[in-house]
Amino acid sequence: MKKVIFILLLTIIISTAAFANHPSGWGVGVMGQFGYGWGYGVGGLGGGMLSLKAPNVPIYWAVNVNFRPSYFGIGATADYYLIDQYLSDFGGPTLGWYLGIGGFFGYGSYRAGTWIDPDGGSSEPRWTSWTLGARLPIGLSFQIPISTIKIEIFGALVPNLGIGFWTWDSRYDRYWGDENRSNFGPVGGVGGELGLRFWF
Repeated sequence: MKKVIFILLLTIIISTAAFANHPSGWGVGVMGQFGYGWGYGVGGLGGGMLSLKAPNVPIYWAVNVNFRPSYFGIGATADYYLIDQYLSDFGGPTLGWYLGIGGFFGYGSYRAGTWIDPDGGSSEPRWTSWTLGARLPIGLSFQIPISTIKIEIFGALVPNLGIGFWTWDSRYDRYWGDENRSNFGPVGGVGGELGLRFWF
């Protein structure tokens, strides 16, 4: 049974590769991410990202850097499209869909606000997080040719699942114990992506 499933998947991939919806050149753009996530520090479930696809490299990259008064974070995703196929051709503009598999990585440094220590004094508990996991983008791509470039509008749903690791100074053990925080645990969610790319 496993061999049959493998052969079917391989056939689908090979048959759709010949009719790939996305161009083969440089793809550069921006996208926004949103969605529902559980677990702390899940990377890539909010904010803006830069999107990049290089020629002859079958990976779609996205990266962001986030600065806020109480937070600094870096996130990255990398996807490989198993299926990338036309749905319709409007005699110029095209509509396609894609199914990919990929991964995400996130790093975050946080401040939790003022904490009154029961033993006296106050401080700002800080912690650091690392997240790593897998994602499954399922999306639509609408492309409009203009002269020698193409403009792409795309959107996707992205289920994701991974693991997170958190560290903090030992003097805040009581604070994080009260918050029921452990040093590692699962992270995940269902994200959404909406973006714009230019293909050269």
